Amino acid sequence: SRMDIIVASSPGYAASSPVLSARRDKVRVIPFGLDRTTYPPPDDARLAYWRARVGEQFFLFVGALRYYKGLDYLLQAVEGTGLPLVICGGGDDETQARLARAAHANPNIHVVGALSDEDKIALLMLCRAMVLPSHLRSEAFGVSLLEAAMFARPMICCEIG
Repeated sequence: SRMDIIVASSPGYAASSPVLSARRDKVRVIPFGLDRTTYPPPDDARLAYWRARVGEQFFLFVGALRYYKGLDYLLQAVEGTGLPLVICGGGDDETQARLARAAHANPNIHVVGALSDEDKIALLMLCRAMVLPSHLRSEAFGVSLLEAAMFARPMICCEIG
């Protein structure tokens, strides 16, 4: 009653939320957007570095390494397939250690930590597809999907709601 409007990121999220559906008259959808000019293009040397380190045509996850990102599902999905996966992002020590163990046990998994925008863009340009396995409503939309779309990369994600 104290707010004038409630902003939702998509019509689907607004329609599937019990909280938002009770206030439909105040809900406005404002989609997320990015400005490509704020993303620095990687130079040839940076692309060559990442190509040598992780190859090309890998699946890429970019984001904070948090429980709601669904990384456990992603690790289970690639286990035993030989499909290359690059995980980019920072997180707590426990999560970093768990991912390091997964990478040690699976040579197709590369955990590269938090990276500069230039490195992240280089990986986006080299990847086969961006993967966002978030499955909880606390992660209704990941900016990494917009970044992947900006570079015309296919996206694999979960439907929430």
